[in-house]
Formats: sequence, structure tokens, C-alpha cells
Amino acid sequence: MTAPPIGAGDLTERLTIQTTTPVAVAVTSITRITTTATVTTAAAHGFSDGDFVTHAGATPAAYNGEVAIDVTGPTTYTFQVAGNPATPPTGTITATFTSDNTGGTGSGWYTLATVWGSMRPLSARELLAAQAVNSTQTYEGTIYYRVPQDITPKMRVSWTPYGYAAAKVLEIHGVGPHTDEPRRFLTLDIGEVVAA
Repeated sequence: MTAPPIGAGDLTERLTIQTTTPVAVAVTSITRITTTATVTTAAAHGFSDGDFVTHAGATPAAYNGEVAIDVTGPTTYTFQVAGNPATPPTGTITATFTSDNTGGTGSGWYTLATVWGSMRPLSARELLAAQAVNSTQTYEGTIYYRVPQDITPKMRVSWTPYGYAAAKVLEIHGVGPHTDEPRRFLTLDIGEVVAA
């Protein structure tokens, strides 16, 4: 007997997909007074004072490029702009973390997407099969396929199981189409993070 097809209503877990590649943050506005430009982002940017970020997509182009920032709030920061460019700039503007004030690359993990999914611990038989191929897989996750980003192995999932106070951080080992609904859902092979 085959399992019933999975439906979107079965995806009851909030999963945060993390990547080591900095993710572009949408900018909703930039305003300039003299040489100080104030940026407002659509969501919390996660930047710190002195970080370097790269702006792209602004017209005029004087607002684009890598700049040092001063954080003024969770969705705002300022930077210095040269010349007297028109304010506010137009375009689809993004800000991407480049480095911190010492040239470091930050935490190394950035939120790519938060998606609804389901998590299933592997059975004892499945765990033995995974161990036979030297795998640390301990869960199978299912997510809706039409998420805005590509999900690849070696990304991570941050997940707070029901009843837990702290999130579990798990590594994605494999990504493939779901057996019953390959055009709608992805299956993730997920395991404990192994220290290097």
C-alpha cells in the first residue's frame, strides 16, 4: 500500500534555510541629506556598525558600490555618498554584506529563506542504511518546491521542534524531488552538523 500524497497542509514546521553566501537584502528607500544617505530595508538587515555592504540597482549609480555603514536600527543604516546625486534614487535596490570592519566575512551563515516543511526522523533501519554509506543523515525533510531560492547540499536548516526551547541546526546532505509529488515538493536529506 502506498502512502497518501503529501499536501501543503502537512507542512507544519518552520524551517530556516541557511547558506554561507551573503544574501541580498531588499532596500525600500534611500534618502540623502548633504553627504549622508539613510537606507531603509524591507526586513531586518542583520548588519553591524562598520560593516561594508555593496549596494546595487540604484539610479543614479552614485549610490551603488561598496560602502562602510553606521547602523541606526534593525532596518536602517547610513553611509556617506560622494557628490550631489538626485535623491531619492530609483530602481530595484539591494544591499549585500561584504565584510566587517576588519575585513572578516562575518558569522559565515546567512538566512536564505524561511519555509514551511515537515521533518521526519529516520527509522532504525534507515539509520543503519545511512551509516553503511558513512552518512550522518538523521532526518528527512519535505518542503514546498516553489521557494524563491535554490537549496543545495551543505546548506543548513535551523529548526525548533515542538516542545524544544532552542533550535536544532542540521546540515543538508541531499536535495531531490519528492517521491509522490515531484513537481510540488522537495525532499531534503538532513543530518547533525559534524564538527570539522
